[in-house]
This record gives sequence, structure tokens and C-alpha cells, in this order.
Amino acid sequence: MGKAAGAMGVVFTLGAGVMAMMGAALGAHIEAAVVGGVGLTLYGVSALFHGKAAAPSSGMAKQA
Repeated sequence: MGKAAGAMGVVFTLGAGVMAMMGAALGAHIEAAVVGGVGLTLYGVSALFHGKAAAPSSGMAKQA
């Protein structure tokens, strides 16, 4: 449990550092950059848990 808490602290610290650098670099476009970063992170975590990072082979989903 201690390792998990330490890892969480490291992740939050790195996240705060990245946010500070993004704020300085992107200025007015920070909201769009954060949403994109969150999307990439969610995709990466999902790929990590499912063991793959490839897009579906069928392409876009069909609408009903």
C-alpha cells in the first residue's frame, strides 16, 4: 500500500510540473491542450489495461 501511495504522489507531482510547463508554453490554448492530454492519457491507460494500442480494424462505428 505504501508503494501505491508513493507512486500516486509521484504521478501528481509530475502532473503538476507538466501543467506548469504547458501553461507557460501554450498560454491561451491551455484548455484545449489539457483536454487533449487527458484524452491521450485515458487512451494510454486503456491500452495498457487491455494489452493493445491499435485502433479497431473496422474503422468508424456504424450509426443505427
